[in-house]
Amino acid sequence: MQNSKDEQYRQARHKITRMLARREHSQKEILQKLTASGIEVEIAKETLQQFTDKDLQSNDKYLYSLVRRYASKGKGPVLIHYKAEQQGIEGFDINAIAETLEIDWFALAEQVRVKRFGAEKPIDWNIVQKQKRFLQTRGFSNSQIEHAVK
Repeated sequence: MQNSKDEQYRQARHKITRMLARREHSQKEILQKLTASGIEVEIAKETLQQFTDKDLQSNDKYLYSLVRRYASKGKGPVLIHYKAEQQGIEGFDINAIAETLEIDWFALAEQVRVKRFGAEKPIDWNIVQKQKRFLQTRGFSNSQIEHAVK
């Protein structure tokens, strides 16, 4: 039985190392993947804690990575905040992170609108509403959307 636990610890360390080598992962995401692969919850938590203690895994690093990745795809702060909460990360200031990464949400909303609909500002009410709905699905706030379509 001891050999099996040692093997699970080894597998957990190996899997976490491989995951973090590809991209940042949240603690919740790592635990889900480890337990799904048959590693006991306690072993997964202990091994993950070792990585966290050595600052090899951090929800803060994951959050910065998430904001950078989604913003580069033209996604807004509302969507990014939702994605972070899905990963069990709460109580963070997305605007402070965006400022550190030099992301201007208003400019990004306008860039996304221009890329999709062209540089000309919409005049027709139906077209304005269509563009607003599009930006809303991309995760921008109402003030950012208003800025982009006006």
